[in-house]
Amino acid sequence: MKVIRRGVFETNSSSMHSLSIVNKDSETFVKKRYIVIPGEYHWEGPTLKTPEDKMSYLLALISSNNRLPFLADEEGVYLSINEFLNLPDVLDIINVVQSTGAQIIIKIGTGGFGEVDHQSVMGMYEFLGDIPLRDFIFNDKYQVIIDHDNH
Repeated sequence: MKVIRRGVFETNSSSMHSLSIVNKDSETFVKKRYIVIPGEYHWEGPTLKTPEDKMSYLLALISSNNRLPFLADEEGVYLSINEFLNLPDVLDIINVVQSTGAQIIIKIGTGGFGEVDHQSVMGMYEFLGDIPLRDFIFNDKYQVIIDHDNH
C-alpha cells in the first residue's frame, strides 16, 4: 500500500484532524441555500463529509487561526459578524459557493465563530494543501476525520 502525505501537519497531541481522500471522485453540489454554523472541533466527532460540515470546519479553522473563537481578536477587541464575514478566507468560501449558483448563509451561534483544537490550528490554505477550495467543499472524496488516541 502506498501512502502519499502532502502538506501533512503532525503534532504530539493526542487528538488529530486529518483531511482524508477516499477513492470515489464525485462532485456534489446543488443550487440551494447552504446554512452553515461554525462548530467546535476538538477531540472527537463525526467524519465531516457534507459541504455544510466541511464549510463549518473551515470557518472554525479560520476563526481559530485568527484567534477569534470567542468573537474577539488577539487584543481582545470584539469583532462584528460583518468583520468576520469580510476576512479574506471567509470571502473565498462565500465566493466559491456563490460561483456554483448556490447561496450560503452563515449563522453565528452562542459558540462564536467556531473553534478547532489548539494542536490542529493552521491556515485554511495550509490545511488544504494543493486541493482547490471548491473541490474540498463539494467533492465527496474529501473528508475531515476528527479522532484521538484514547481507544
